[in-house]
Amino acid sequence: MSAHGNIIVITIITMLLCGLADSETYTVGDNGRWEFGVGDWPNGKSFNSGDVLVFNYDPSVHNVVIVSQENYDSGTASGTTLNSGHDSVTLSSETSYYICGVNAHCQGGMKMAVTAS
Repeated sequence: MSAHGNIIVITIITMLLCGLADSETYTVGDNGRWEFGVGDWPNGKSFNSGDVLVFNYDPSVHNVVIVSQENYDSGTASGTTLNSGHDSVTLSSETSYYICGVNAHCQGGMKMAVTAS
C-alpha cells in the first residue's frame, strides 16, 4: 500500500474512533431505575446516534420492550423484549420507543420515547 493509502486508512480509523469516543452512556430514570413515571426522564437531554441507554430494573417485576410508535401509543407489548434487569440499548438516529410489557405497566406510565440525532 502506498503512503497515501496508509494516510487514508489512518484517517478513517481515527474518524471512527472519535465517533465512538463521543457516545454517551445514560442510565434510564432519575434514580437510575426503569420504573413507573419514567416517561419524562428524556426531557432536556440531547441524545445522539451511538449513545447507549442502560435499563436497570427487577426482572421479576418488569421488562423492557422495544416497540413501534403504534405499539407505544396503544401499549401493545409486541417487539423485542429485554428481561435481564440490566439491559443496554444503542440508539440510532431516530425516535425509539420503550414500554414495560408486564401487565398494564405501560398504561400506568412505564413507557418512554427517546429521539437521537
